[in-house]
Amino acid sequence: MNKATATVTVIAVVGTALAALYFSRRRKNQIPSDIIYPFVGNLPQLSKYTEKNSFHEYMLSLAKYGKIARFVVGSSERILLNDAAESARILLSPEWDKIDQGLATDGIFNNSLIGLHGDVHKRHRKALQPAFGPAHLRNAFLQSSKSTTQLIEQWKSHKGDFVVELLASMNAITMDVIGRVALGQDLGMVASLSQPSENGLVIKAEMENLKIMQMKRRTAPHFLWPFLHLTGADARHETQGVRNFLASIIQKKRAALDLSGKIDLSVLSNSEKFETTTNWDVIDRLIAGNAGAKGVDVVFTPEQISDEVFVFFLAGSDTTAMTLTTLFALLASHPHVLKKLQHDIDSVLGRDGVLTQEILQQLTYLDCTMKEVMRFFPVAIQTQFRTPLVPTTVCGYTINPGQPIAVNTSAIQRNPEYWQDPDKFWPERWENGFTPVSGSYVPFGNGIANCIGQRMANIESRTVAALLLQSFDVELVEGQEVFRTTHLLTGYNDGLLFRFKSRIEN
Repeated sequence: MNKATATVTVIAVVGTALAALYFSRRRKNQIPSDIIYPFVGNLPQLSKYTEKNSFHEYMLSLAKYGKIARFVVGSSERILLNDAAESARILLSPEWDKIDQGLATDGIFNNSLIGLHGDVHKRHRKALQPAFGPAHLRNAFLQSSKSTTQLIEQWKSHKGDFVVELLASMNAITMDVIGRVALGQDLGMVASLSQPSENGLVIKAEMENLKIMQMKRRTAPHFLWPFLHLTGADARHETQGVRNFLASIIQKKRAALDLSGKIDLSVLSNSEKFETTTNWDVIDRLIAGNAGAKGVDVVFTPEQISDEVFVFFLAGSDTTAMTLTTLFALLASHPHVLKKLQHDIDSVLGRDGVLTQEILQQLTYLDCTMKEVMRFFPVAIQTQFRTPLVPTTVCGYTINPGQPIAVNTSAIQRNPEYWQDPDKFWPERWENGFTPVSGSYVPFGNGIANCIGQRMANIESRTVAALLLQSFDVELVEGQEVFRTTHLLTGYNDGLLFRFKSRIEN
């Protein structure tokens, strides 16, 4: 080896060592992640999961990095918290705010509670929160009972056992409930199960397309969106049928709610305001300022009204329907839990008793089971995005204003540090007043942007479950594939079939 070659070799070795040291230190100073590739980030790793629609499994896999992790898609970084204490802090602290999700909500819900942040979000939430007060919760119970009883009557027309695609039936119930309680309209979705309507078919198709689009948005670099038809314009086009349907409801409500010269909330006392508006539903509160009422807290724009109604319709039906489907899938695979749950219902309600809201509160094992379903298989696995108002240290790393950080719900709710036998479906863990570690159980989120309708969702899911389990035994149809899948939300594979049999015949 001559001197020149030796010099080049030494320079190459030293350069390689320095580069390795630099990148090693750089990686040590960064939030841990899988290998991040230039331009595409973690897309190679993500694609292995998204090909199977199993994004939820990727989220769970990031728990291997400890309290905090991240993944990158293109130039977009997402930081995930796997730590309960820090999750509670960022969700509850006034030093953290919702983040502007920008393109993630474009064309879908930019102008809704999901898309808004800061003071605008606070004003919207304050204006809409009363639509989920005691009177509306009582109505949610009544409408859940009514729609479930209607479905039971359809099912009783079958002789012997019968097979149903349960998610479609649960979606029909939850759409009818949200329609009557939040929108003031009878949508007739349960009735359309036996006699499919044009609106029902359009809604089902467009909601499925939207879920797929949102999953692709999560895992595709922004520069590819125009080529993959993921832009805001594409989203509006894909949901135009549903938006037209909801716009017709808004127009009817606006025509019926003429408040011009009739209401001036600014001159009323708090008790008078409450009495005047207590029965207003979501749409009433959205359009009151445009219908002539004076003194309302917020006068919503047409775009805000459209997006808010769209989000309440989507989020208020899909999440509960998927949770109920998950419940029955878990009961079918855990028959001892099913039998214990039916015994609990029988001992309080009886085989032919009439369910009331007071009796519902006595079904303690049902409450334990529903909580465990939402811990074991949450349907919303990455929704609570926050950003600090000032540079803040989280798990030893500096997070700057504008950086998005989210709670990794499924990872925290399966963490053995907080849960005994976390991978076991075990409703009994919730008995005897069990309280989980703060921040370790967040199926509805927490803080300023927790689910505004969570109490309604809890009443609805428990009412539907109690009435169906009072009347039927359930099992999964043999020979079919059963797996979890993630689009916009996480649930079971489409078309999953259940076999129901009337308990009266047993």
